[in-house]
Amino acid sequence: YEIWPQWRARYAPDVTHNTEHVFGFLVDNPTVAILDPQEHIAQLWLPWGQAKDKVFSPTNRAAIALLPQRLRGDH
Repeated sequence: YEIWPQWRARYAPDVTHNTEHVFGFLVDNPTVAILDPQEHIAQLWLPWGQAKDKVFSPTNRAAIALLPQRLRGDH
C-alpha cells in the first residue's frame, strides 16, 4: 500500500510503499494484549463486523472483512 504522506517521515526518504502481511489465530477467551506504548495506546476485542467499521486503514478493513471466509476455509 502507499504510505500516507503524514506518516512518511517515519521511513527512509525514498520509501513510499509498504508491504503488509495478514495473519490471524483463534483464541478461546479474549485476553489482554501486551502493547508497545510507542505504537499503541489501547486494545479492544470486538466481533469482526464491528472491528472492520472501527479501523481507519482500508487495508486493515479489507483484511478483517475476509475473516469469515478464512474461518470457513474459503481462502
